[in-house]
Amino acid sequence: MKSILVLGGGVGGTLVANLISRKIKKQIDAGEARVTVVDETGEHVYQPGFMYIAMGNQDPKSLRKPERRLLDDRVELVIGEVTAIDEVISLQDNCARKKSVSSRPCGAACPSPNTRVGPT
Repeated sequence: MKSILVLGGGVGGTLVANLISRKIKKQIDAGEARVTVVDETGEHVYQPGFMYIAMGNQDPKSLRKPERRLLDDRVELVIGEVTAIDEVISLQDNCARKKSVSSRPCGAACPSPNTRVGPT
C-alpha cells in the first residue's frame, strides 16, 4: 500500500492532502493507498487572515476551524507531535535504502521549506 504522510495541517498541508486524495481517490477507495495528515492540535488557523484582524475587518474566532472539517473524507487525521521520521527512499535501480531524520512539525506539507529536518 502506498502511504503519503503530510506533516502539519496548515494552509499548505491541508491543500496538499486534499489535492492528493482527490487525485488518487480510486487507489484510496480500493485500499491501495492512503493519505494521512499529522497535526499537533487538530485545529486549523488561517494565518493569512491575521492581517485583516489588525485592520479590524476580521473576527479572530472566524480564522479557527477544526482540521477534520477542512479535509477530504478520504484523508486520515492524526493529532499528535512528530518526533522522528524513518524514510525509505526508492532509487531508480529499484533498490531501496533507509534514511532516518528527525523533525519538529511547524505547519509543513510534504515537507515545505518551513520543516526543520536534520540527521539523527
